[in-house]
Amino acid sequence: HGLAVLAPQVNELDRGPFLSAILYIAGEIQSEMKRDHFPNRFSLRPEDALRMQEQAKLGVLSRLGTMNERLSRSGPYLLGPRFSFADFYLCFWIAYLDRPLVCQRYPLLGRLYELLRFQPRARDHLEETERAAAAYLAMLKEHGGAVIK
Repeated sequence: HGLAVLAPQVNELDRGPFLSAILYIAGEIQSEMKRDHFPNRFSLRPEDALRMQEQAKLGVLSRLGTMNERLSRSGPYLLGPRFSFADFYLCFWIAYLDRPLVCQRYPLLGRLYELLRFQPRARDHLEETERAAAAYLAMLKEHGGAVIK
């Protein structure tokens, strides 16, 4: 499947940092994105949903700061010069959050996002994710910001 180029093998030195990045994205960033997209699942009262979303976005932005710092030590990719699935996974969530805001606040994440546009294996998926994120925002606007259950 060609996955060997997207993830370090068990015996490669990059395997630890790769797994660390994947687990951080899954445990810290993705969980906050769930609170943003489905606040009704995390709020006892419907009127708290908007506040839950706001808190989740702040949480994601904080956690993205950690990833930006990691890029400052290794960059331009999470594994230094090597593109991996971890880069795509991180950029997937950046596309769904607020890409312009993230890229402005965290220039190294913005650079990573732009680098992925030149990766043939990632470009089409990123563009599809951007379209889905735009459709999701349009749907929220159409429903007055109401939470979709």
